[in-house]
Amino acid sequence: MHAEVAPLPFDALDLSPAEVDRRFALARSRGTPRWLWPALPVERWMDGRREVVRATSAVLAGRKAALDEGDAVGAQALGIAAFTLGMGPLLGRWLEDGTLSAEPRTAAVFALHLAHGRARAEKLGRELDTALAALASGGVEATVLKGMHTARALFPEPGTRPMTDIDLVVDADAIPAAEAALRAAGYVRQSADYQRRPYHADWRPPGETGRVGSLVLAHRDNPLTLNLHDGFDRFPGPGRVHLGAPGPADLAPMPGTATPARALAGPFLVAYLAAHASEQRENLMLVRLVELVLAMRSGVRADDLRGFLAERRMAHNVYPALALAERLAPGTVEADFLGWLEAESGPRIRAAVAALDLAALQRLDQRVAGGRDLAARGTLDRLRAALRWVLPHASPRRIAAAYASRGRRLVHLLRAR
Repeated sequence: MHAEVAPLPFDALDLSPAEVDRRFALARSRGTPRWLWPALPVERWMDGRREVVRATSAVLAGRKAALDEGDAVGAQALGIAAFTLGMGPLLGRWLEDGTLSAEPRTAAVFALHLAHGRARAEKLGRELDTALAALASGGVEATVLKGMHTARALFPEPGTRPMTDIDLVVDADAIPAAEAALRAAGYVRQSADYQRRPYHADWRPPGETGRVGSLVLAHRDNPLTLNLHDGFDRFPGPGRVHLGAPGPADLAPMPGTATPARALAGPFLVAYLAAHASEQRENLMLVRLVELVLAMRSGVRADDLRGFLAERRMAHNVYPALALAERLAPGTVEADFLGWLEAESGPRIRAAVAALDLAALQRLDQRVAGGRDLAARGTLDRLRAALRWVLPHASPRRIAAAYASRGRRLVHLLRAR
């Protein structure tokens, strides 16, 4: 029998601001700005990610599973692996309800992931209500996108779907009123990611410090922003994905908000989630594939989704994520529909997806081999992606920061020779 382990204090995995800054500075100096765990062997991290993928696949198939049976990976490495996959709170919930089992120290770590997930969900819920009320005071109605919606609509509970921000879409002609309403409520527009056309702006809520509370779990107090958009189209490196504006059948009431808001539904929801997840392998966390599996299981008919994608000529934009969701949870995507997606996507995208390892979609310790863009289908797509690499942002400030990061990485590689 395992010995009992006391629950971890809520702040057990907190880091001081000085330590967070030190980790980021060290990562930048080594040319790997996303690898923030210098004491963790990369091989152990990858072992943990493979274990999380295996357990997740088993649970989605309706089987009970043991997480890291025999404690081969260890609680610390497994927690960081799950954090980087976006899976910490959901694993904690599965452990809590008996779907998963684990060695007590591992279970205690994931119970803390879940506690922070629940606390952060409550915090984001309050922030969403504040933002929607502010927009409504200016006569602006919003559509809630991505995790803030799916956490409530698809996952076992809101705290099991981590998110860093709240994404809202308002009509383009309502942007001036929306900006005025947010400013009046104390929000501050951030300059780094601001772009006028298509409109995108990050707004910092009043009282938000932007400080990171932990680098090993989705901490309740990690940075939070409100992302405001004026449309639903996506703009990855290979070019614009034309989703258009949702019609009445593509929308549903956003659940659980004090101020009425809209959310995506049906094929539009699946297409948006899959297009977003398919853009870059470096940002494709496992939780986004779980999200797609749950969305496909919510009653969306393959024929309706096929018609939606065919009308917009975007099958290749969603194929990578849907194919990977099917690999994670066989039976998610009907065989005939998947075959159509494969045919529409072409040999280059099919080969790129076939070569992917679900545990290694992100290699935070190094650059991803083969480029970043999953849905680049032909020469024109690759040229657009190359141009996006040369000019990675609309903001000159962000372009300068990107080139500075590349320069540091090059210096580190030259020194390592």
